[in-house]
Amino acid sequence: MKLMNKNKIKSLVKRLETQKTNTIILEPREVFNQGIIGYDESQNKLIYSYHEIVIALAISYLKEEPGSSFSYQYEAAEDWVQYNTLGTSVTGYPIIKMGEEDAE
Repeated sequence: MKLMNKNKIKSLVKRLETQKTNTIILEPREVFNQGIIGYDESQNKLIYSYHEIVIALAISYLKEEPGSSFSYQYEAAEDWVQYNTLGTSVTGYPIIKMGEEDAE
């Protein structure tokens, strides 16, 4: 597993797209790319921080409903990620790291 900074992540995602590696990249990318923390080359899988993708999704919800609270949107985002992301069982699906060590 290889953890990377944001600039390297942008380059990696662009390379994965242009080389058509069939790496699964979570959608919408403008939201979930913020949660990429690395890449496992041996498995051809992106590594996402659970905490970072929940925060990114909550922020996108806040933009859609500016009068709502962050805690409400965080809970909604967490429910969505748990059901739609953690509940997905597909070959080649990205690695979602949970815990304090996931975001560096």
